[in-house]
Amino acid sequence: MENIVSNFIALTKIPHCSGDANEMFEFLVNFAKDHGYQTQTDSAKNIIAKRAQPKLCLQAHYDMVCVGDAPKIVTYEEGGWLRAKNSSLGADNAMAIAMMMQLMREGRELEFLFTSDEEIGLVGANAIEFDLSASYMLNLDSEDEAEVYIGCAGGADIVASKKLSLQKDDSQSYLISISDLPGGHSGVDIDKNIPNAIKLLFEYMHASGIEKICSIEGGERTNSIPANATAVVRSDAKLHDGGGVVVKKIQTDADAMVESQDLIELLRCLKSGVLEQNRELNIPQTSINLATIQSLDNGSITLKMSARSMDEGSLDTT
Repeated sequence: MENIVSNFIALTKIPHCSGDANEMFEFLVNFAKDHGYQTQTDSAKNIIAKRAQPKLCLQAHYDMVCVGDAPKIVTYEEGGWLRAKNSSLGADNAMAIAMMMQLMREGRELEFLFTSDEEIGLVGANAIEFDLSASYMLNLDSEDEAEVYIGCAGGADIVASKKLSLQKDDSQSYLISISDLPGGHSGVDIDKNIPNAIKLLFEYMHASGIEKICSIEGGERTNSIPANATAVVRSDAKLHDGGGVVVKKIQTDADAMVESQDLIELLRCLKSGVLEQNRELNIPQTSINLATIQSLDNGSITLKMSARSMDEGSLDTT
C-alpha cells in the first residue's frame, strides 16, 4: 500500500485537469513503455498497454476535476486521510492509476486502459479506436472498497442555447447571488438532496415577482452540482435577502431580456436530481443535473445539463 500511495502523490505533481492533461498522457505512455508494456494510443488520447496474452483489462481515466488551486496540488495527511490544500485532490481516478502503476512495476500479464476526459462527458471512452485483447475488463472508478459492481451506467451532456431579445428598462437594478453551497458530484451525490444554486436563484426570482433579467451566470462545471449563481435583474419592487440569496442594489446600463419571464418559469420548473429510482438496487436509475447557465451581452443564453441512466432507453428519453 505504501508504494501505491507514493505513486499517487507523484501523480498529483503532474497536471491532468480535464481538457488539459497532455503531461499525464505523455507520462503514462512513457511509464508503460519503460516497464516493458506494448502501448497504443488513439486520436482521443486514450492509451492501452499490455504484456503477453492478458485475460483481464484494468481501466481508469486519467483526467481530474480541478477546483481551487488545482492543478497545483499540495497534499497533506490529516487523521489518517490524505487531503489537498485549497484544491481538489484528484483521487478520482488517480488512485486507480497508482494501483495500475504498481502492477506494471511487478510485470503482471495484464492489459491497462487509460481513458481521457471522463469528467467532462466520457469523451475518451466514447471515442476508443482500438480493440481490447482481454476477455474481461474491470473498471477501477468506484468509491467503495472490496466491492465489485456488475452493470453499466451511461451518461450524456445536454447543451441548449437561445438568443433572447433585449430592451431598455429604467427599473432599479439589483445583483442577486447565492454562493458557497456544498456542491457535489452529479453522479454519486445526485441523490443526497444537495441544494442547486441555479434552481434556488430562479425560485427566488419567481417568488419575488422578478420579470426582467439582464444577465445570469451559475454553476462551475457540467459534472458538478452548482454551488454558486449570480444574476443582474431589474425590479419595480424593492428586493430583499432571503432563501440564501443575497441582494445588492447596483447601477448598470445593461438591457433586460424580453423573454425573462419565460426563462424564469422554465428554470424554476426544470427538474434537477433523481428522476427514477432503481428499487431493486436502491440506487438512482435515471437522473439529471442542471449544471451551468451563462448569458452573453448580446442576449444569448447557454444552459448545460448532465444526464445519467442505468439503461440506454431511459437516457435517450431524458
